[in-house]
Amino acid sequence: MIRLIATFVCLVLLLPTVVKAQSLADVINSLRSGMPNVVTLDTLFDRDGIAYPKFSDTPFTGVTSGKLQIEILDGKINGPVKIFNDEGDLRCRGLFSKKYSLGVIKKKFIDDISFVGNLCLSDSKLDFREGFWDFYSSGRKNIRGEFINGFQEGRWDYYWASGKTLGHEFFEKGVLNGPTVTYHENGKLAYKGEYKNDLKEGRWEYYDEDGTRRLVPKKDVIGRVEDEGSGVYKDDKKISD
Repeated sequence: MIRLIATFVCLVLLLPTVVKAQSLADVINSLRSGMPNVVTLDTLFDRDGIAYPKFSDTPFTGVTSGKLQIEILDGKINGPVKIFNDEGDLRCRGLFSKKYSLGVIKKKFIDDISFVGNLCLSDSKLDFREGFWDFYSSGRKNIRGEFINGFQEGRWDYYWASGKTLGHEFFEKGVLNGPTVTYHENGKLAYKGEYKNDLKEGRWEYYDEDGTRRLVPKKDVIGRVEDEGSGVYKDDKKISD
């Protein structure tokens, strides 16, 4: 182990850029513990789709730190992605499509500050998300769903802050299509129905927290209509009870 560390120290002394990214002690401790190299996103640069540290000809392997944490192997995205807010709380985690280079993703972050804070929200710029993503609020998972080619796809599940099931709905290429079910926090059914191209279609049933079926519209605290109550819907409008 001593010989290995000594050899590694010599290599580091010949490569000042590595020392610049991390202290010598951090690099040695990383070697001992098996932890990956950790750098900030702005210290990596893209060359022909491969991520390199500053002044280095060796593709980067390790993870980025800060709001956007990505695992990288030989200069390419190769693992889970975690996104944090300004307070350091986890907002979401999932995968980025490997068809995008770190340079493409980095440009979107560096060029649009507002995008950094809103990464976990629905945004047309997020076409590089892939696979299952979990979203968090106050440390608890509140949404889980899958992206295919950057679009929401299939079943998406939602949870109350208590962890209880809030409901689910289905997407096709980012558009609501199919059945949806939502529950009150007490576990009783709140409503169920079906979407067609993002619009309510067919029979929808709404229920109060005590389980009573509701026919009349429901309004929010400032008087806006949230729904028109149980009945048959066409193109998002209630046409009969």
